[in-house]
Amino acid sequence: MTAVRFPLLLLLASTLLAGCHVGDLSESYDLSVTPLGGEYLTRGEATLQIRNADGYTCPDGRPARIYFVDPVGVPGPRPLAVMLHGRPFDYVDLQGDHYTNEDRLNSPWAADTVEEMIGLDDQASADGEGAWVAALVRAGWSVAAPADCWGDLWHGRGANDYGGEGFLRLGSYLASEAILLAQEREDISDQRVLAIGLGEGGRGVTELILTGFAPDAVVIDSSPDWLAPVVTAAATNQGYVEGLLAIYDDEVGTIEDPDTRLEALRTALRRDSMVHAVQDLGFRAPIAYFWSATDERIDPETSRPAADAVLASYPPDDARVLDTQRSDHAPSNRDLAEATEQLEWLVSRLGPLPSDP
Repeated sequence: MTAVRFPLLLLLASTLLAGCHVGDLSESYDLSVTPLGGEYLTRGEATLQIRNADGYTCPDGRPARIYFVDPVGVPGPRPLAVMLHGRPFDYVDLQGDHYTNEDRLNSPWAADTVEEMIGLDDQASADGEGAWVAALVRAGWSVAAPADCWGDLWHGRGANDYGGEGFLRLGSYLASEAILLAQEREDISDQRVLAIGLGEGGRGVTELILTGFAPDAVVIDSSPDWLAPVVTAAATNQGYVEGLLAIYDDEVGTIEDPDTRLEALRTALRRDSMVHAVQDLGFRAPIAYFWSATDERIDPETSRPAADAVLASYPPDDARVLDTQRSDHAPSNRDLAEATEQLEWLVSRLGPLPSDP
């Protein structure tokens, strides 16, 4: 896998979480292993460990975090699932305002988002997230969940305009680092990785593939994958396009002509899509792809093309394309039966876990 490595802090303090919200802790901390409980998991079924990622600095000056969840009583080496959360899109405009009037460029925001995704009980939202972690834990998987605080749609590789933005976007590197760090542990196998992307996290799965990493299986739910048409309607989507231009600054920032710059952005977005990975790169790992024409948070025309590409290109036995016909966003993470069923199907396609060398 092509990735930049930064060492993580490995010393753990003795402070126990006991399932508490951790988003407001100071930047210099590490937390010991603690029980994880929530709506879908009984306390004692899994443990949670949170580590600061040394070398990965959020725009607020605090370190980024990686969350690790492990099943209790399951010997290693265990298969690994990397889970990538949604909504990491933000920038500060010339007036000093954030894209959605919500500051997503900070470590606590990213931590809150991961905690909701994994179903940490004191941080569980009214939507009741955490179904995927529960299904994985009960099937004997470990989970790594990095927290993207750079608002970069998981694309950042430290190549944005540091002078203009005042920070480097590192989402893609952190996703790779989470996998590599987990696989350094003796109780986690390096022979099987499931990549799960919820919302914009689906774009992070594609970023992993484009760096050369080959997940053994993929789950994507409600991803705004096909963004090139958003740029075509740049006048209508001006604020969003400005954020995309900031994220892709290294590729388009020096292009003076506005129309040429937008065309270069469209080209980059086509490249960084699951549509491209499937249609042009021949990606064929078993996949469960969820989308909905009535998604309340993303335009279904950004999620439908990848569904069509999978249906048209994949062998039928290796793909499940599920139109949820639901308005709630990324609903599989609030449906334990659905997550369990799709995980069992993916495991059936993969077969027994290979032995580590």
